Amino acid sequence: MGIDKALYLAEMRTLLRKARQRWMKRFPEIEIYSINVWTYPATCTSAINLDTREHSKTTVAHAKRFARHQRAYAIREGNKELARLFDRWKKIDRETNPTEFAFPQFVTTGNQSFDAKWAKSARCWPALGPLLQNVRDMAAEAFAETKLHRDAEVSVNGENNWCEGRRRIKAGKTKRKPSRS
Repeated sequence: MGIDKALYLAEMRTLLRKARQRWMKRFPEIEIYSINVWTYPATCTSAINLDTREHSKTTVAHAKRFARHQRAYAIREGNKELARLFDRWKKIDRETNPTEFAFPQFVTTGNQSFDAKWAKSARCWPALGPLLQNVRDMAAEAFAETKLHRDAEVSVNGENNWCEGRRRIKAGKTKRKPSRS
């Protein structure tokens, strides 16, 4: 089958519109810090995930504390290689795992634009990746008129990561980059 690109983008526009409307109805005074859009091809599902700065800082602080304890334990045990794996947490300053966001899967949809068989094919990510970058820009536009933190970012998933293509967004900035799809 492949992917019907026009239908996929229409599905995502609808998903973004629903998410924005729900947010404005339920939480208009809460400042958005992170917006993540993912599509999971294997289940033909997409979701919008939203986070606040306060929640992000809290989850990152917990993760850093855990990493410090694990690193110290690894060093005590003489496992320097394992200890180095925990060093990367020193550089992380915002939550990037959408399942840990304050509002994970805030709105979801089933995708009719492709099927699970196509999702398992080698053609999936070369087609879906660029479309998701387009969706990232659509999300920035859709949420531009909401209350955004000054360091607000929008991201999408990729083939190997739930949070790729991070981009800063500013309130009221709705100009989109031209689509490459």
